[in-house]
Amino acid sequence: MTEVNNPQAASNVAIYSVYTDLELMRDIAKTCVRCDLARTRTQVVFGEGPYLPPGEIGVMLLGEAPGEDEDKQGRPFVGRSGKLLNTLLEEAGLKRDTIWVTNTNKCRPVLIDGKSVKNRAPTPPEQKACEIWWQNEIELLKPQIVVCLGATAAKKILENKNFMITKDRGKWFPGPKNTEVLVTFHPSYVMRQQGQALVEIKETVVGDFREVISRLAALRAGTAPLHPWQKPANPPDGDDGQLAMF
Repeated sequence: MTEVNNPQAASNVAIYSVYTDLELMRDIAKTCVRCDLARTRTQVVFGEGPYLPPGEIGVMLLGEAPGEDEDKQGRPFVGRSGKLLNTLLEEAGLKRDTIWVTNTNKCRPVLIDGKSVKNRAPTPPEQKACEIWWQNEIELLKPQIVVCLGATAAKKILENKNFMITKDRGKWFPGPKNTEVLVTFHPSYVMRQQGQALVEIKETVVGDFREVISRLAALRAGTAPLHPWQKPANPPDGDDGQLAMF
């Protein structure tokens, strides 16, 4: 526990590669200095959700990075986009307090121009420096499904620089640690739409969340059909193509 107050602890491979306690990992992450975002942040914004045994949280939401409100409060998705996210989740029937919500980067990336401070996307080196945190969140929580909010998170977790959300949104992909990944629009992108486009994109995101709920229920019931990349382990004669591993 003494490592929690050591700013270098977050850079110690021997420590972060063997985390077994999510709350301890969160406390150590608060002092992370693995990239230059440590210089401009107010505080680290770690993931949020119920601290349950591995596998009991079925869904992890993975966004891009904290914004201004998140940087101030130290919690993910609490600003305007977070409020919209909560509304879309509720409409789909997915309760936020039953899932894990996090970002690929735990510190707010900013663009400082004189007295103006604006949000920006994290750079590849910043994402690389921060990946150990969400990787360990997945390792410790063992969710069945990861929902990427936006293309930035999708490109990182899928290791696919060519990912296009306009083409690949709503599709299922193989994720790390045997997770299944679905990508939908980021709430901040949804908020930038107007008129009928706003109505339609909200319906699209809600539909994606409902697809996640349906898939999770099927996975837990053992009735989920196989994705193209999945193969049943030692399928018996007459196998019906359903997953037996979940």
